[in-house]
Amino acid sequence: MEKKTRRQPSPEDKVRILRLHLLEGKPISELCEAEGIHPTLFYQWQKTFFEKGTAAFEGGRSPSRGFGPAERKLEALEGKLRRKDEVIAALMEDLVRTKKDLRGELKGQGVPHDLRDAVVDFLKHYHALTGLQLLFWLGLSPRKFNCWKPRSGKAK
Repeated sequence: MEKKTRRQPSPEDKVRILRLHLLEGKPISELCEAEGIHPTLFYQWQKTFFEKGTAAFEGGRSPSRGFGPAERKLEALEGKLRRKDEVIAALMEDLVRTKKDLRGELKGQGVPHDLRDAVVDFLKHYHALTGLQLLFWLGLSPRKFNCWKPRSGKAK
């Protein structure tokens, strides 16, 4: 049994076949038989042709105007992801800088209140932005942080 190979008509061939039907009025059954395609495929081409036909008239307009709702949603999600990546990059930069500045100062018993408040504010700010718990990245235990939170802003 001989295996049939699939033909992939070029876009020019598809337009030529559609033109024969739309402009010259040739019946779809004759066209499909002559070209060796199924009528369902012809109707799919015709639907695609009419749905995307506006792109031919856009000229110098921005391509985003021709986008459908799915493309617009994808573009919005990609933008949101880019913004999150930027926030995470800034967070990591601040985190590394803060960790280098502290150099083990959080390990001792008597942490100065201004340092304690700065760390609490830092962790609260980035938790609100990202939802990430960054205690362990700074080498701070949850127990110690929970003791610091109520004392934030107080001198002792």
